[in-house]
Amino acid sequence: MYEDLIRRLMALEAQTANEEAETLRKAVDAIDDLVEDRNALRSELTAEMLMLWREYAMADDSTLTPAAKRLGAELLAAFDARVSSSVKG
Repeated sequence: MYEDLIRRLMALEAQTANEEAETLRKAVDAIDDLVEDRNALRSELTAEMLMLWREYAMADDSTLTPAAKRLGAELLAAFDARVSSSVKG
């Protein structure tokens, strides 16, 4: 059901900045088309984030392309920032 969306998100690593923005817009549109309510959206986004986390943030860097490494680093940084802000708060 969401294989096409996953493929489009994974393809972001191989595209230029403008192409990435367009692909992301299409992915968001696909999500809008596929989910019926807020809980379904939350569930689908959680599943997508878990997949990205496993595939990029937790992967051995030697198995990733440079763009995939950047995505993994961004995911880790976002997680660190979230943890830091919750500890301070």
